[in-house]
Amino acid sequence: MKACNGVRTRVWKFPAVYKMTPRETMYLLGFHLSPMGIVVSLMIGFLLIFMRLKSKKYNLPPGPWPFPIVGNLPLIVKEPNCLIGFTKLRIKYGPIYILHVGIQTVVMVNNVDLAIEALVKKQVDFAGRPSIPSFNRNSEGRMNVSNENFNHRWHMRRKVAFKALKSALSGPSLTEKITLSIDQALGYMSKLKGPFDPHKYIDLILYNLIADICHGTRYEFDDPDFTKMVDFNNSFQELFGNGFISDFVPWMRIFELSAIRKIEAYFKMLRTDAQASIDQHRETFDPNNPRDFTDYLLLAKYKAQEEGNTELLNELTDVHLRQTMLNVITAGTFTSSMTIAWLILMMIRNPHVQIKMQKEIDSVLGQKNMKAEMSVNFPYCTAVIREVMRMYPVVPFGIPRATICDTTLGGYDIPKGTQVVFNLWDLHHDPQKWDNPSDFNPERFLDGSGKLAGKPTSFLPFMAGRRVCLGETFSKPEMLIIVVSVFQKFNISSPPGEIPPVDGLISTAGYRSPPYNILLEERY
Repeated sequence: MKACNGVRTRVWKFPAVYKMTPRETMYLLGFHLSPMGIVVSLMIGFLLIFMRLKSKKYNLPPGPWPFPIVGNLPLIVKEPNCLIGFTKLRIKYGPIYILHVGIQTVVMVNNVDLAIEALVKKQVDFAGRPSIPSFNRNSEGRMNVSNENFNHRWHMRRKVAFKALKSALSGPSLTEKITLSIDQALGYMSKLKGPFDPHKYIDLILYNLIADICHGTRYEFDDPDFTKMVDFNNSFQELFGNGFISDFVPWMRIFELSAIRKIEAYFKMLRTDAQASIDQHRETFDPNNPRDFTDYLLLAKYKAQEEGNTELLNELTDVHLRQTMLNVITAGTFTSSMTIAWLILMMIRNPHVQIKMQKEIDSVLGQKNMKAEMSVNFPYCTAVIREVMRMYPVVPFGIPRATICDTTLGGYDIPKGTQVVFNLWDLHHDPQKWDNPSDFNPERFLDGSGKLAGKPTSFLPFMAGRRVCLGETFSKPEMLIIVVSVFQKFNISSPPGEIPPVDGLISTAGYRSPPYNILLEERY
């Protein structure tokens, strides 16, 4: 772990070959005057010629010339912070540039106008997903909504998942489930007299909430299943980091086998738990009384059977059902938990914002419980959440897209199958779109009368277009209710003499807040 410009980062760990002298490296890769070295050299030469000819066929975005085999990876991994590497490339090549990452071609988009062109105006062209080996293995062959490529099958499964999630959250159930989860965690927190790290308590709120929504279960703080989920998320960040190099340079897999096997073991455990939940729900399933998200998925399959819709039935196997559940569980906990952790950290560092937020809470609620339908009455609290999401996008590069046909972007040709990455960090810190983007200022999301202003075009925490985040409509009220409920009950501060750091842990997979301690003071 290294630090640069106030940001802690995990970097890709390369084998010793990258620390050798150029001559030793060339020798190890086979570039010496042996028959095998000549063959390998000729193959790489033909590959470079092919890439050059291919580039002449298209008017591709600018970008650095790739190294043999590894492409432009050395330009990125040489920086202690991946954001620095991408920023240097943007400064040199402009708001759109092309990278060769091993065997993959990647287009980086760093400008909101280009992002809107791709995600909204040409949303179908850019609605695909790249085939990434580690993602494919852990999604049982791209059987979930997140990793499946854009096609009719994906559309059917996403429609079922969205309807099931919406039904599971209809009526007062969302508010009730959130309140139960919050009250449980706040009960634990209120018993703590000294400083403590809030991360695990935030996780408890989110895991209990999503478990209740998905399959009607809840955890206690010392529950082994809860501990197992927290360990999984922590291990995922630790092991996955910036991704597996072998996804882009296959021969590197031998150096990553240990981490790959650990990640695969975790996903296998999650699949086993999800399948057990489906089996248990199937035994007590009542189509006239669905209880949770799992029941609504089973209801979709039940109706397809009744209607003789074999096409949909083929897309609702147990593999698809458990992968859909895992999508909702992992996405519904990981991003919200990290956002709330960042928000509490910023309230400690900006106590005047915490006070202003609590004044709004007191004027609207007093000591009553927050309800989802009250969301419009909390413009300042909503603005605080948005500003945290702007400054600290927890998935700073989104989930990669892929073009499903030959298309164009910013006047450049983007061939079919090209991986496209949207640099949300740059979008959210663009000085041409945001005044003083490094300052924490919730008022930027309010109008002159203190009401919530329209969403700025350069604010895309949930992405946009055909593959906009499935849980966006759920995540917004969820986080607002949690934030309002926590700061309604507590004043939160740092222990005396401690200044909480802001050097978060950043990678292409996520942006996590650092460990920090808090003190609670009950307000009434």
